[in-house]
Amino acid sequence: MTKNRVLVVLAAISFVLAARLAGMHQSSLVIQDRSSDKQPQVQLAAPGTVQLAYVDSDGSESTVWSLTPATGAREKLLTVGHANGYPIKASADPAGIFLAYTALADGTEPAFKGSLWMARIHGESPPFLTDDRVDYGWTPKWSPRGSQFIYEKKILLPNTGPADRYYNQLAVGDASGKTRVVYSDFASLELVPIGWSANGESVFVDRIFPEGDSLYVIDVRSGTARSLVAHLTDTAAAYLELSPNGRQIVASILVNRTVPSYALITVSTKDGHIDQILAGASQHYRAAWGTDDSSLLTFERGSFIRHNTPSTGQVTAPRELVKIQLSGTQPRVLAPLGSSPDGQWVALRAYYASSDRLFLWHQGTGSDLISVPSGHWVEFVGWINR
Repeated sequence: MTKNRVLVVLAAISFVLAARLAGMHQSSLVIQDRSSDKQPQVQLAAPGTVQLAYVDSDGSESTVWSLTPATGAREKLLTVGHANGYPIKASADPAGIFLAYTALADGTEPAFKGSLWMARIHGESPPFLTDDRVDYGWTPKWSPRGSQFIYEKKILLPNTGPADRYYNQLAVGDASGKTRVVYSDFASLELVPIGWSANGESVFVDRIFPEGDSLYVIDVRSGTARSLVAHLTDTAAAYLELSPNGRQIVASILVNRTVPSYALITVSTKDGHIDQILAGASQHYRAAWGTDDSSLLTFERGSFIRHNTPSTGQVTAPRELVKIQLSGTQPRVLAPLGSSPDGQWVALRAYYASSDRLFLWHQGTGSDLISVPSGHWVEFVGWINR
C-alpha cells in the first residue's frame, strides 16, 4: 500500500465518469444561465427555504455557495485556500447551520493526510480544525438530526518499511469540535462512510478488500459491527447513496469482468436483501433518490427516467419523465445528484473535457436545465433547509 493509493482510487473513479458517455446519445444541453438577466422559462416554486449548497473551485481556493432555486439568489458562505487544485469536500447539516469539510492543503501530499474542519454557515467566527489526520477522499456524513457526523481516519502503522501501511478508523464528530473513534478496522483497504440509520444510533459503511467489498452496520454507541452484505461485488461498488428514509442503499456494481457490464442495485438496510433496478451498461450507473425510498432518478439517452424501487411493493416499468432538448457543447457525462427535500428540483453534474458544471431541473415542468453559476470545478454539497 503506497501513500497515494486513495488518490489513485479517486483518479480511477474520475476516469470511469469520463467514460460514462460511451453509451449516451450524442447531443448537448440547452442551458439557461442564472448569472444572466434572462429569466428561466420554467414554472418556479414559491419562495421557500430549500437551498442548493455547492463548492466552486478555481484550483487555488474553494468557495461554498448557497443558491435558492426559486429566486436565483446566491450567497457566499465560505472560502478556503489550497494548493495544487484539490477542492474541499463539504457537507452541511440538514438545518443548514454547520458545515463540516475535509481539506488537503497541498495536493502533493497523500490523501490520508487530510484535515477536518468545522464552520458555522452564518457566523463571524472562522472555521476551526477538528482533526488533522483524516481521509480527504470521503465527505463527512451528517446524522438525520444534524447533531453528529461520521468520517474516516487513516492511522499509519509504525516500522512498515519503504511502503507506508495504515489502518482505518471510523470517527464521530459534532459541531462543537468533539470527536471520538467508534471503530478501528485493521483488515480493509478502505472504510467508506455511507450514512446513518433513521434513529441516529448506527451507521452504514462499505469495507473494501482486495477481493471485493462488504457492507456493514456499526453501532456508534458501542462500536460493535455486524455484516449486512457479506460480499457485494468482486471489485468495489460505486456511488453508494443512502435513501432519505434510511431504508435502502443504491449502488452501481460490476457484474461481469470479462466483458465489463454493470448493474444498478438497491440494498435493504434492514436485512441486506438486494434488488436489481437496471443492468447491461458498459459503465457505472449513477442514480439520485427522490424525496423518499420509493423512487430513483437516472439520466439515460437524453431523458430523465424514474424507477420505482421494491420498497413500494409494486415495481412497475421505468417511466420517462422528460427528454432534454440538446444542442451546443456536449458534456461527456450528465449525472443526477439528488432531489430537493420539497420534491421540486433535481441537481445534476455535467462533466466536460476541461471543467465540471452544475445544473438544476424543475421536475416535470419542461426540458430546459438551469445553469448554476460556477468556475471550472464544482462539488455538490447537498440540499439544506434555511
